[in-house]
Amino acid sequence: MKNYKKIILSTLLIIFSIFVFSAVYAQETAPTPNAFNSARGKLDIIGGITGFGTTDKTGDVGIYDKIASIINILLGFVGIVAVIYIIFAGFKWMTAEGNEEQIKQAKATIKNAVIGLGIVFLAFVIINFITKSLIDVVKNNETTESTTRPCEWTYDGINFCKEKTKVQCDILGATWNSSCTLN
Repeated sequence: MKNYKKIILSTLLIIFSIFVFSAVYAQETAPTPNAFNSARGKLDIIGGITGFGTTDKTGDVGIYDKIASIINILLGFVGIVAVIYIIFAGFKWMTAEGNEEQIKQAKATIKNAVIGLGIVFLAFVIINFITKSLIDVVKNNETTESTTRPCEWTYDGINFCKEKTKVQCDILGATWNSSCTLN
């Protein structure tokens, strides 16, 4: 029985290696100027193969998006490993020939792999939610720091309304984005 395990694992490893490396050589990539872009290009290839997506090459996607892309691709690999475990356990169950101990082990492996897939899915959802929230907060802060809007304040009983950034308005103790008439 141990020979069957070695043969099955070797075959799966060879098939997986051929699948991954043939796709990498078949993909045309443009020369990249630095290590990060090189890594992103390779992760895009893997993300395209696994269906977990690629990064946007039209501009800088930001650090949070980069981190999310890398984590999503790693979660994709973990998901692939869980599916391989399910296939292996199913094969083990089919070849158990009525051996209750092997059937019990196969069922436990399938159960654990399905739980692992559930954890990977939840991690995917949580990571994407957190990074989307971080991106929204950062973009909102960038917008409020550089955008000027009407700012209303009073000094010695005189009302003022001038275009100011949020930071400038806060320093004055004024109301930013008010509906005052500019003067």
